[in-house]
Amino acid sequence: MQPGDVARKLFAQIDLNGDGVLSAQETRAYLERNGEEELGNAIFAQLDVDGDGIVTLEEFLQGFGKMRNKLAKVVDNSSPVFRAVSLEWLEQLVQDNAGTTHSWEVSKEFMNEEDGGGQDGTLTVTPENLEMHRTKRRTAEKAKSGKPVPVTYREIPFEHMYTTDIVECFVRSLARTEHKSYAQAKNLPVGTPTYFISHAWSSRFVDLVESVTSALAGAAKNDTFVWLDIFAINQDDTGGVFSAMAELDDGRTLAGTIATSRATLVVLDKDRVIPLTRLWCLYEIGSTPPQKLQLVTHGFSEKDVSQHIRSIDAETALCFSPADKEMIHGEITGEF
Repeated sequence: MQPGDVARKLFAQIDLNGDGVLSAQETRAYLERNGEEELGNAIFAQLDVDGDGIVTLEEFLQGFGKMRNKLAKVVDNSSPVFRAVSLEWLEQLVQDNAGTTHSWEVSKEFMNEEDGGGQDGTLTVTPENLEMHRTKRRTAEKAKSGKPVPVTYREIPFEHMYTTDIVECFVRSLARTEHKSYAQAKNLPVGTPTYFISHAWSSRFVDLVESVTSALAGAAKNDTFVWLDIFAINQDDTGGVFSAMAELDDGRTLAGTIATSRATLVVLDKDRVIPLTRLWCLYEIGSTPPQKLQLVTHGFSEKDVSQHIRSIDAETALCFSPADKEMIHGEITGEF
């Protein structure tokens, strides 16, 4: 369900007499039923743009986008669009896990045969061989020559974990039992997205969080909501069926989230600028109006940024699914 659809559904729920407009009494009554009675007068006053004492559907649709997090408290949050986590919670997650180590299993990674791909046993990754393993995995990924093999990660420091490791260790393990997104399963403090975060999974998670918090320094942390796919989208892969594909809805969920957000923050990393080499990231960039696009270039010079922007190539950008690749190519080729 996209933001416009959610807004229309909410409008119909508030409009008890079905006359096509909302009164102050109807708005207050709805908010009271949902435990938000203190918001009644303030929200109605902001929605009633022309001050005529009623709120039309057009006024409501405009206000829905502007009053993100106040209205998010009473809307149907079944849509992944409205599962943005608070900046405060994101920072706390990193603080709570500082100095910890973690172990997890991945049912299938793709490695070249000489590096264990296709073998019957399980590869074991420890802090000592972590970087070497990642380098070999990237080599197989780029060459598209890897064969599947189970991998066990042992006692990996949280600070060294990539975002994809966070998915496997924290998110997907829970999704396989709860069959929900991490935000839903953990009942996280979520809201309508203030910012959409475009990022690559193959960079350190702590660097991602540091870049986002640095870019949003000064923001009200408990009232600023960042949309991260790893927490908002159901990452369940039980039985080889990826629930994420259904929730992404051929990119419509991403487009709806971007439209609802104040801005898209594209988080780049100094070493490999991975988002500009991933097709889904290019799709997110291409789906964002230029005036809402912000590059988080922590540690970059203007020269660095311009060189990498000129090197964007949608044809060679990596994408796991051939079907996704075909769909995205059709959407973004014209953008670059």
